[in-house]
Amino acid sequence: MFPAKIKDIKLKYSLLKFDRVDFKAFGDFGEFRGDILLFENKFEGELVPSDLMKSKYRNLLRQFKLVEGKYRYEFKF
Repeated sequence: MFPAKIKDIKLKYSLLKFDRVDFKAFGDFGEFRGDILLFENKFEGELVPSDLMKSKYRNLLRQFKLVEGKYRYEFKF
C-alpha cells in the first residue's frame, strides 16, 4: 500500500487503555499514526505524507480523507 521503505514501526498496548493498540510508523511515505480499536473492530489512522508520497502515490492518497493538511483513514474489520 505504501512505498516499500519503512524505517520504524512502534506498537503500544497498555493495560490502562486495554481496548486499543496505538501505532506509529515512519518511512519514505512520511509519518502514519493511529489506533486499532479492538472492541469496535476498527482501524483509524492519520498520515502526514512526504513529498514522495504526494508526487508518486496520488492515487493512493485519494483513498484518504484530507482534514487540516493530514490524511485520515478508517477501516472496519
